[in-house]
Amino acid sequence: MTEAALNVNGTMEKPRAKERTFTKLGYTKSETQDLVKALNILLANYAVHHQKLRNFHWNVTG
Repeated sequence: MTEAALNVNGTMEKPRAKERTFTKLGYTKSETQDLVKALNILLANYAVHHQKLRNFHWNVTG
């Protein structure tokens, strides 16, 4: 068999040469994980804010 591996769907795919790294940005793996957690929280807050703002115009009286 070649270097390709059988994936979940039953198709063959080549293994990745290297996992994605963020060293170009100057962050270590643990710093990257911390940034991802913080950005996910910020994104969730903005999503909730957007949804509330979007529905706000239905509650206007007058």
